[in-house]
Amino acid sequence: MAGGTQHKYNFHDTWLIKGDAEKVWQAIIHPETWNSWWPGFKECELLDSPSGVVCRFSIQSLFPVSIEFYTHTTNYEKLKFIEVKCWGDLTGHGRWEFELKDKGVELRHNWEVTTQPLWMKAGNFLGRPLFKKSHDHLMKEGEKGLQGLVGR
Repeated sequence: MAGGTQHKYNFHDTWLIKGDAEKVWQAIIHPETWNSWWPGFKECELLDSPSGVVCRFSIQSLFPVSIEFYTHTTNYEKLKFIEVKCWGDLTGHGRWEFELKDKGVELRHNWEVTTQPLWMKAGNFLGRPLFKKSHDHLMKEGEKGLQGLVGR
């Protein structure tokens, strides 16, 4: 990878959540509550913004380092999709897509981000696979947490 592309990540995750679609929607559309069901999300703070929903996150997955970033919900259609842009330690954009299934919801999460902190850029050869492993772990824990919330 040449130039600035070595710090870009394109993550594509799919969750199948069994349960009421409205409960799944409510959990995802309210990111300020994610730390109540999603291990790794240490802080989720809803901020006042005249331009829509802005949330500040502090996350920690496999390694003892926190990543802090903000998201701004830029577009959504109930039970269809949510789009956000992000800035901070991660910059880029993400999209949740909802597909109603027989007994639940298939959630697809696409996250295209660039890492900003120097420590995340420094050891790219080792850091890249570790960052991906940490992301994968965080997402698996989120899927379990959401299933637990919706299944209650």
